[in-house]
Amino acid sequence: MTVVANKKTKVVRKKKAKAQAKPKPKKKSNEELDALTKRIDQWDESDSLARGLGTHVAQLLQNKWPNDTHHWAIAIAQMLIGVEDDKGSRHGCRDLLMQWMLEHYTGMLVMKAMLDIHNVHDTLRGFQYTQTDPLIFNDLDNEAWWIPAEGKKVFVMQSQCRLKLVIMDSNLIMDKVHVRRLWYKFDEGRNSELSKFKTLKWFKDHDWEPGYGDCRDDGYVLSYERMTYGKGEKQAGKVDRGNHYEPQQFLDDIRWTSLALDEQTDRLSKLHDKKAGK
Repeated sequence: MTVVANKKTKVVRKKKAKAQAKPKPKKKSNEELDALTKRIDQWDESDSLARGLGTHVAQLLQNKWPNDTHHWAIAIAQMLIGVEDDKGSRHGCRDLLMQWMLEHYTGMLVMKAMLDIHNVHDTLRGFQYTQTDPLIFNDLDNEAWWIPAEGKKVFVMQSQCRLKLVIMDSNLIMDKVHVRRLWYKFDEGRNSELSKFKTLKWFKDHDWEPGYGDCRDDGYVLSYERMTYGKGEKQAGKVDRGNHYEPQQFLDDIRWTSLALDEQTDRLSKLHDKKAGK
């Protein structure tokens, strides 16, 4: 009886083991992959058409009212109203449309500045400007320095008692740029919200990962993502919860830092030529 019981136990265990075994994930068939690729191509084509249409409308506005932002604003507002249905049955769509527009608009601004953002990091690194020996410019109001980080490009800009950390993380599929305001000594006691900003040490201890990686992070300025695979390399990408004020300040800081580095490069080049007797 004992032998039979053991055999039954083994059979039951085998059945349980089979029942608990996780099914192996099915590999996507060539048909599924082809369908996915087709949808991506169609999406890219629609994006390209939308950008082309937007460029055409912008050119019409520029030709009709050169540098007249008042009438541009009226025309763009009317376009936003015009694409909504009259009955307003799509509840909340107006808010979503405005938000999505800002995300893509800010993303396009960041994309235009991407080369400058990379150049600022690379030049700061090339000159070896560090936290203890930073680039100082604009009558001592601004500073900038790079930070060594494996697999990422990281640098800091200081302006008007604000510290901004820039983290660039790129691979074959995605470009990412995160910008966060850091806790600064002048923030102490000024505002309870400012005291929540993370320190530079916090980011270093967390391998330069910004927490959530979106607008939920304390000190959020922007988080930009752009697909880089295939036709997606032409996509502008977008900024999570895009707004205009904070990203614009960041882009202004990039522009001024880039100009300061260009002047430094030019000055050193002339000094080198002078020493060489040119």
